[in-house]
Amino acid sequence: MPRLAGPAGERFRIGVVTATADGAIPDAEVMAGIARTRSLLAGMGHSVIDVAWPFNPGDFSRDFVALWSLGAASAVVAVDKAFGTDGVAKLEPLTRHLAGNGAAMAQADVGALMGRLAAYRDAYNASFRDHDVLFTPVLTRHAVPVGYLSPTRPPAELMADMMRLVAYTPVQNMAGAAAMSVPIMQATNGLPLGMHFAGRRGDDARLLDLAFQLEAAAPWAQRLPPIWFGNRP
Repeated sequence: MPRLAGPAGERFRIGVVTATADGAIPDAEVMAGIARTRSLLAGMGHSVIDVAWPFNPGDFSRDFVALWSLGAASAVVAVDKAFGTDGVAKLEPLTRHLAGNGAAMAQADVGALMGRLAAYRDAYNASFRDHDVLFTPVLTRHAVPVGYLSPTRPPAELMADMMRLVAYTPVQNMAGAAAMSVPIMQATNGLPLGMHFAGRRGDDARLLDLAFQLEAAAPWAQRLPPIWFGNRP
C-alpha cells in the first residue's frame, strides 16, 4: 500500500446507502449528519449518488449471524476444553445462545453458508464498478444509552437490537474490505457523529486520501464534546 503524508486530491464517485437490512432508516441525528456530509463531499468536488446494497441485505444479515454463531460455538468448545463446564457457565448468555445455534448447524448447512458468504463478497466487490467509495452511517443511532446492550438482556432480543444498531459494518467484516469511521460530524448534544466510508479489500490508500481531504475541509481535532475525560488539549 502506498504511503500517504497528506491528501492526494483524487475526486471520487461516492455511493450512499442509508437503509438497513429491514428497510429502516437511522435516527434523525444520523440522517442529518449524512445530509451535511453529502453536501460537504459535493462541495469538495466528489460525485455523490444514491446506491443500493448489491445483495438482499436481510439475507446477508441472517447469514452473518449464522457465521457469528459458528465462531461462538468454536469458542465455547475451546473454553470447555480449557476450563470445563464451570468456565462455559461464566460466558455471557449471548455467547452461549449463539454457540447453541452454531453447534446445531449440519455440515451441509455450513458448506452452503460459506458459499452464500462468498457470493455476498463477490457482489460487494463487483459493485465498485459503479462507484469508488461506499458511504453509510456507522450506526443507526447517534448515541446508545448505557445498558442498552447489557448482557443481562434476553439473548435473542439483545442480538436483534445489536444487529439493528450495527446494520452497516458487518459487510466489510465479512468481505475483509477496507473501511473507516470518520468523526467528521457532531450531534446536537455535542457528541461526535461518525460517518462510515468503505472500499474493496486493499483500498486503504484511497480511503486515507479521502480522510485527509475531509480533515482538511472540516477539521475536527479541536472540536471537543461536552463529556471529556482527562486534560483538555
